[in-house]
Amino acid sequence: MPRASVRIIPMHKKTVFFYILGQIIPTFLLGIFVFIFILLLFQFLKLTEILLIHNVALVSVLDLLVNLSIGFLPIILPMSLLFSILLTYSRLSADSEMVALRALGYPPSTISLPAILFSIFIFGISIQTVLFLGPHARTHFDTTISNITSQKVISSMAEGTFSEEFFDLVLYTNHVDKKNKILKDLFVYDRRNKTNPIAIVAREGTITSNVLDKNQLAEVILKDGFMYKMDDASHTKIKFENYSLNISSTISAAVKERDLDTLTFAELQAAMKSSSSRKRTASLNTEFHGRLAIATSCLLFGFLGSALGSRVNRRSSSSSGFIVSVLCIISYGLLYVGMSNVGKKMILPPDIALWIPNLI
Repeated sequence: MPRASVRIIPMHKKTVFFYILGQIIPTFLLGIFVFIFILLLFQFLKLTEILLIHNVALVSVLDLLVNLSIGFLPIILPMSLLFSILLTYSRLSADSEMVALRALGYPPSTISLPAILFSIFIFGISIQTVLFLGPHARTHFDTTISNITSQKVISSMAEGTFSEEFFDLVLYTNHVDKKNKILKDLFVYDRRNKTNPIAIVAREGTITSNVLDKNQLAEVILKDGFMYKMDDASHTKIKFENYSLNISSTISAAVKERDLDTLTFAELQAAMKSSSSRKRTASLNTEFHGRLAIATSCLLFGFLGSALGSRVNRRSSSSSGFIVSVLCIISYGLLYVGMSNVGKKMILPPDIALWIPNLI
């Protein structure tokens, strides 16, 4: 009997490309969801307090969740990328699909091309995230938290009770008119300046809101009172007729007073040029190069993931890719945190220290 011949029809390169890419993208999106969920768990208690205790609308809480998630993206994108590429290529190797593709004559460059091009695409998104979207999201999150805290001032005030919930302020009043937002016989201890705290006694205070640079600020207009400024050596007594006391902090304060992770690319550059403090300059440079290094790690993880994933043998399960990705993420994270501290303490120049994890 004549032997039956089997003809193997090789797949087109585009088919292979989109097949592998179709395996990477869902795993990448799953990784983003899982990592965001894990990070949000650490904020769960705070968000629950905002929703239940402060009686904030669900829409505002969802707004906080969205901005918090966007703020996490700079560190989540590289992790999810490595996770998806390693898992995809490990599964291809474990199911012998990698062997089949090589047997059909497809070189490693063709097989790795989807991971590399996808890494370049995610690198572009990561650059936008670390320099612009992430800082804006963190700023919006802080602003919203400030506004929520400002709105609860009247509802939290109780007659004859010391309240200590307002940004290092201690407030006491004998009478609260919640309808007209008026406080009678008011005492305020302002300890926001740790070295020079201020004590204020006023006959009356009216709570108002003020819009500054699109941020809602709560303030108390104090009338007919005395201010006592204290330091180590003496104290000063000042009489006033009207005094405006901010009881919520503005997020759009001077750049030097803001958290570095809320500064955009342009603001970071301006802060570095105007900084006169060597220590602050080191912190600004560390933040700047740290962001660029995190974004560039997307490219590195793309090459690393496709290379390591292709080396998983047939007898290994796809869980090997998960284990390798976790080890790589932990190793890189520890190196990054360590080099950030080295840069901030000026042991090494930040533009060298922050790129060492990527080099390794």
